[in-house]
Amino acid sequence: MEIKGCCQNMVPSIDETGLNELKRLSLNYFDELECIIDTTQQQDVAFSNLVDLSLDTVGLREICSGGRPPRGFLENLETLEVLFCHSMSSLFPSWVLIQRLRKLKKVTVRLCKELEDVFQLEGLSYAKENPFLLSSLESLHLSLLHNLRYIWKGPTQQVSLQSLTVVNVYFCSKLRYLFTLSLARSLLQLEELTVRYCDSLEHIVEIKEAEENVGGGGGNDVMFPKLRILKLKELKNFINFYSENPSVNMQTAKEQLRDVYLLRHGLQNLEVLMIGRCKAKVLFQLEGVEQELSFPSLKVLELRYLEGLECLCKGPTHLLSLPNLKRLSVKYCCRLRHMFSPSLARNLLQLEELIIEDCWGLEYIVSIKAEENVGGGGGNDVMLPKLRILKLDGVENFSLGVQNTKKQLRGLRHGLQNLEKLYIIRCRVQVLFHLEGLEQELSFPSLKVLKLKYLKELECLCKGPAHLLSLPNLKKLKVDSCSRLRHMFSPSLARNFMQLEELIIQDCKELEQIIVEEHIEDDHVQLGLFPNLSSITVTRCGKLKSLFPVSMAHLLSLQNLTTLKLDDCHGLTHLFSSTTLVRNLLQLKTIDIKDCWELEQIIVEEHIEDDHVQLGLFPNLFSITVTGCGKLQSLFPVSMAHLLSLPNLTTLKLDDCHGLTHLFLSTLARNLLQLESIHIWNCGELEQIIVEDHTENDHVQLGLFPNLSSISVKWCDKLKTLFPAVTIARSGLQKLNNLEVWNCKELEQIIVEDHTEDDHVQLGLFPNLSFISINGCGKLKTLFPTVTIKSLQKLKRIYIGRSFQLEELFGHKDEADMTSHREIVLPQLQKLNLEELASLVNFCPIGYHFIFPSLSKLVVTKCPKLTTRFSVDQNRSVHAEAKLNEGNLAEKDEPSHDSEDWGNYILAENTTIDVIASINFEKDWIIDSDCGHHLTRDKSNCSSFKKYIGNHAIVTTNNLVYHMEKGGSVVFSDGGDSEITISSMYHVPKVKKNLFSAANVVDFRSYLLFRPKGVKFL
Repeated sequence: MEIKGCCQNMVPSIDETGLNELKRLSLNYFDELECIIDTTQQQDVAFSNLVDLSLDTVGLREICSGGRPPRGFLENLETLEVLFCHSMSSLFPSWVLIQRLRKLKKVTVRLCKELEDVFQLEGLSYAKENPFLLSSLESLHLSLLHNLRYIWKGPTQQVSLQSLTVVNVYFCSKLRYLFTLSLARSLLQLEELTVRYCDSLEHIVEIKEAEENVGGGGGNDVMFPKLRILKLKELKNFINFYSENPSVNMQTAKEQLRDVYLLRHGLQNLEVLMIGRCKAKVLFQLEGVEQELSFPSLKVLELRYLEGLECLCKGPTHLLSLPNLKRLSVKYCCRLRHMFSPSLARNLLQLEELIIEDCWGLEYIVSIKAEENVGGGGGNDVMLPKLRILKLDGVENFSLGVQNTKKQLRGLRHGLQNLEKLYIIRCRVQVLFHLEGLEQELSFPSLKVLKLKYLKELECLCKGPAHLLSLPNLKKLKVDSCSRLRHMFSPSLARNFMQLEELIIQDCKELEQIIVEEHIEDDHVQLGLFPNLSSITVTRCGKLKSLFPVSMAHLLSLQNLTTLKLDDCHGLTHLFSSTTLVRNLLQLKTIDIKDCWELEQIIVEEHIEDDHVQLGLFPNLFSITVTGCGKLQSLFPVSMAHLLSLPNLTTLKLDDCHGLTHLFLSTLARNLLQLESIHIWNCGELEQIIVEDHTENDHVQLGLFPNLSSISVKWCDKLKTLFPAVTIARSGLQKLNNLEVWNCKELEQIIVEDHTEDDHVQLGLFPNLSFISINGCGKLKTLFPTVTIKSLQKLKRIYIGRSFQLEELFGHKDEADMTSHREIVLPQLQKLNLEELASLVNFCPIGYHFIFPSLSKLVVTKCPKLTTRFSVDQNRSVHAEAKLNEGNLAEKDEPSHDSEDWGNYILAENTTIDVIASINFEKDWIIDSDCGHHLTRDKSNCSSFKKYIGNHAIVTTNNLVYHMEKGGSVVFSDGGDSEITISSMYHVPKVKKNLFSAANVVDFRSYLLFRPKGVKFL
């Protein structure tokens, strides 16, 4: 039942019988409602079956008013939700009412600004024979109750929270504690406890003197036995989990430690502990403790914004047991100077992940300054044996390891054997691995990922004898924003990275070399460095001079390098310093270079002796992308073209490379058998894509780019030819699907016609071409030779614009072409756009007849010289023919009477015509081609008819010739005072539709729409 409105009470105002059959009640926006039931009316029974009660924005002062609640009142209530009830000071103001809530399971209270207590228990006395209250309550959610002082007010010994599993308390700024001792003892099922933003909270459990000797839930001293998740965050005044015992005079030393004892036995199932924004100096206080403090199930410990925290554990740390802790995260604990003592580090046998962030005062992970003389973990030197992930972020004073130099190596060497990921961010580190003075190897045998970021003082990765450092399984190294780093590796250090697969360097502004040049002794440095490196990414390293020095080339292997990406490296002048290095790049698949302004060469041109360098460099190169490299002169030196193969290159993308004058010699281009996509934009000096190599053997006849599917060329101002004749030789461009050329001002030819080839060679060009887009090519006069048109059977769209010298779309080589293959069908052409073509005269040479069965859109704008006319036949096929048309009145005695030879052509000049979409052949009358004559098949539509005497016929838009029988005039009216007379009307019985011209209408009204059932003036 949902009720909105206003009244002072539900019972008896709405129902005198007490609404006893009601199970669900939701009250919304009752400003005048003061109580649910007014007992002054002596109601006998009320709400005895109510299960769910929801109160939202109600002016309620109390649930029950006037005294003792009636029989059965809320005895079956299970769920209570109260929102925005600002007049209520106590949710349950009487223990008598609370006594009725035997089945209550869930309570949610939010945003009740005057609420001071939830359960009012004043006057309740404890008796063993009486049943415990609230024993069925399972979840309690309290939030945004800024005036709440007590959850339970009064004696709580008679209350048992034995079923409570979840407690969430948020933004209750005046609340000082959650539970009394007796209540805490009854929380046998509590699994999740979350407390946040309660500024006045000091304790979770308040111990009162009156409760000391009271059973309170069976006298059980084990508290929270099933608690799995404990979250304490943003508690500014939080002191301790338990308050101090007020019976100071009665305490002995053991009694003073009872809180620890209870904690030790009470949180055996705690899995997650989160503490944030609390006033805590020590997390685990062990001074004076004789017995072990154990959290056997704790897996996750998170500490946030503990500004006063000085240490995790104080006292004999061997007494603290965290045997299953797997994740420890510490953030914004600024006074913390170290994480662990050696004994505690040895006992964290299951710790896998350690995250330390913004702990500015932290100096060491392990400190031996105050190493205790007790126990000490049995002399075991293995620290954090299962640690897999270590992240240090914002730890400015950090030094990797322990406090004592000699023991530092021992701890790290034996302690981090399983470390897989190491992240060091925003730390004041000058040297990552300091090896000077060491005698034994420093090994991280399982380390796979090393990330360094914002290390502003880092000068080198390693200092000292690099052979003492062992990183045998490191696979990924990322160095980001280390502004003082000038080089990454020395050759001797690089030998420690034999398994490295991915190298990422970003924003290292002073970096000059990846491998520094130094005197090499072969007995110290093995050949074949970086044999497993598969990916190199270098970004925003403006001073980088070269990837690898020439002198180091013979030491490098790079046999598994597949990806090379360079971005914004302004100082780089070349990519590869020698062919000695390049010949090892057998697996390189991707080269991606962006904004390297000074780059002149990809491979440094050098004198090559064929017996020293193998042929077929870059055999697996898949993709080349070069953008923003204005000084790049060529992709590959001409002198090295014979060494290159590139048989697997599929994608070539060049953009903003203004120094390029050409791309390939035909010798190299002929090897690009897998090339699928060419993208060339903003290469202002590019004159030729392919330069013909006249040294090639004459018997080489195969065309280039047999798998090329897409080519896009834009803003290449000096390019004159797209494809030379050598490109389209036998079997060239057979898979070209997309052709796009924009703003190439000097482009004169897309294809250079090869007059030495027979027509049948070019006849098979472009069999898969589906899209042509040409725009802004001012010197282009024709697209393709007419001989190629027959092969364009998959062409779907043509867009030609702003090419002012274009005269014909399809040209011809000689006059013989004009009489052969006159009818050409392009079966899949759907869209044809011709825009701003000032010189365009013909779609094709005069004498050719094009048919487009699938054309759905024809756009012709600003083509003033175009004489080609377009028409639609009865099958909706569009016809294009470069044939002068005298009008649609034809002499009957002209030589041709075949209806197929006639066409009612629409002159497509300076108009936009959608030839299919504009005509509904089934319903609409049709406006003819503006010739000034008007037809009808129904002579009753006309007046003053006379027999037509003449020698003319009508050629209609369905391409048929009909004889006119009568002539006359017709008057059309819109039903009012407006009418129009059309005098040039002809009766043609066999015409299938009525045709009219708009020529005589435009002066009368803006438009007339003629339909089979009427005329509409628009």
